[in-house]
Amino acid sequence: FTIFCSLLSVTTSAFISNNVNTYRQAGHGRQIHHGIRKSSLVTVKRRGIMFDNGIKHRSSKWSSLADFSTSCVSIMMATDNDSNDGSDDDNNVPKSGRVTRLAVRSYKDDGSNKPSSDNYTTKKDERSEIEVTIDGVIDDYNNYRTKALNSTLDRAISIVTQNIYDDLRGVHGYPGVEIGDLGENILIDGLTHTDMDVGTKCKIGEVMLEITERIEPCGNLCKLSFINNEKLAPKLRIQRCVSFLKVLDEPDGYRGWYAKVIETGNIQTGDVMEILTDDK
Repeated sequence: FTIFCSLLSVTTSAFISNNVNTYRQAGHGRQIHHGIRKSSLVTVKRRGIMFDNGIKHRSSKWSSLADFSTSCVSIMMATDNDSNDGSDDDNNVPKSGRVTRLAVRSYKDDGSNKPSSDNYTTKKDERSEIEVTIDGVIDDYNNYRTKALNSTLDRAISIVTQNIYDDLRGVHGYPGVEIGDLGENILIDGLTHTDMDVGTKCKIGEVMLEITERIEPCGNLCKLSFINNEKLAPKLRIQRCVSFLKVLDEPDGYRGWYAKVIETGNIQTGDVMEILTDDK
């Protein structure tokens, strides 16, 4: 069909040129309907004929060879423009990143994993592999989730993206922040916090997760050494704490995301994290 239209357009170039200019100026007959995916439907109307993605739905008599040529061009232009608008969604390529760090915090009888402890830190212990159940990461303990939230499944696992650490060190001027300071179970490179939102599903290794809520910045982060520096006056420490929490609170997901577990399994450092679309 495309080849036929191309050959036909040569024989009627003058007529088509005039009509194509009109088509371009008025956006004649082209409607793009956006659903779950862009480019799901292209509708071109020409003299009572409707085409969806180039498929003729109702037959009609063509008044002239020139009209048929013009309609051929209209269909090809609409389809070509819609499939080349620069959107990753149109290429059906899922967004993905890679796990660069995994971490857990085991329960300790001495209470050092409680925020009230002088030895408490938000940073969890790095692991090369974690086992994930419906309840969360095996051997990972969160005092607030356990005590105050009755071990809610909606906070089974935490995810942070590398771009946040990069921004904190560069844009926001916290060179002392270290990987893992935000207390995440999973650190992802290649995606940003904006690639996820509440309801987003993702696959990492054998595990499927669903994002449930943004992580809220809390005062426990103010125990980090680059903020709670003993060499600084108490007033300055408080100012640094407030400023740091404000930075993390501005956009959703900048402090990270909580997720619940849909499918259990193991995750290893280096595993790909794929953002799932609605048809998966």
